[in-house]
Amino acid sequence: DLVCGAGTTVADVLALALPAGWRTVGMSGSAFDTIGGALSSNTHGKDTWWAGNFAENVAGFRMLTATGEALEVDRETRPELFHAVTGGLGLLGVVVEVRLQLTPAPSAAIERDDERCADLDGLVAAMRGLDPASRELCYAEIEQVAPGSSQGRAILHRGRFAPDTRAAEVAALPGALQRRDRILGLSESAFWGLARRGWTPTTFRLMGRLARRAYLAGAVGRRVPFPTYWYPQLKTPGISRLFLPGGALELHAFAPWDRAADAFRELLAVLDEAGRAPWLCVVRRHRRSPSPLTFAGDGLSMTSIVPCTGLSDVARTSLLERFAAAVLRHEGRLYLTKSPWTGATTAARMYPGAAGVLALKRELDPQGLLASQASDRLFGTGR
Repeated sequence: DLVCGAGTTVADVLALALPAGWRTVGMSGSAFDTIGGALSSNTHGKDTWWAGNFAENVAGFRMLTATGEALEVDRETRPELFHAVTGGLGLLGVVVEVRLQLTPAPSAAIERDDERCADLDGLVAAMRGLDPASRELCYAEIEQVAPGSSQGRAILHRGRFAPDTRAAEVAALPGALQRRDRILGLSESAFWGLARRGWTPTTFRLMGRLARRAYLAGAVGRRVPFPTYWYPQLKTPGISRLFLPGGALELHAFAPWDRAADAFRELLAVLDEAGRAPWLCVVRRHRRSPSPLTFAGDGLSMTSIVPCTGLSDVARTSLLERFAAAVLRHEGRLYLTKSPWTGATTAARMYPGAAGVLALKRELDPQGLLASQASDRLFGTGR
């Protein structure tokens, strides 16, 4: 086991654990998530489809309630509270210390093995047919988002930990997992300011297509360092600056297996009709989680990065309402951590287990001291 403070980052843990042959599972695409944040969001990642969300790493934790009581919580002695806190968005208390049970990692490198999928139906079938005995990791990038027979054409990125350890890869880990504040010698603001001058949706998709072709040319069996595979944005910090001045929406939607292809078609149609084709569209596989507020289930999720420059407030609200309605029609759910516009009615329909979490909150926080704009909006926790 590894015991750490809630403010420890995932990168800190990996820099210590990977050289010793251990890792965490269910990690998001950000190396700088804190352990407490990853627990409270119950993050998911490239191995969630078989290993589960981040809570699968957690043996137990220490938390402070709103009344100042210190509680030791684990899944055996207090399972209801354990699962309510993991993914619970901080509603029930402040996690101060976490005890992690790590998973063996045979090396600090990933062997890639990728393939093309012709359309959404082919992508869903390929992801459903994955076998963790041969490929532990997967995610897909959709290339063709516009309506048509090839909508959903994608590259399925599969991977597994290389079976052997190489000293150079281990030695490079600490540096590879550090924050960067410069790109090609330029500050973040200077680099992305230059990039925005010629960076349109058309050039973005063209550059992405060329990069993916080069990627596929050496994809089968190619060995890459773990940080390069799991955290590609480490080399391009501050990428959100690319979407200035209007910013971007990061839309995460889950759909069960039998609804996934049709759900994703409808969601892409909603974006297309609004003139907001996503610049990046990623699909991940999930499995069920016992945590009632966790973004999980037996099926797939699609993450769309949608630029907002030139989008009025009225048009933005209309787009988000139509998007959420489409998710509900397909018995799906939105990722609450990444949906700062979801209201209480929608949240209650997508997460019926929230009622049990709120009952625990009333027990642990009778005065309603622990609240935020998000909890007020989602669950009406304001005083």
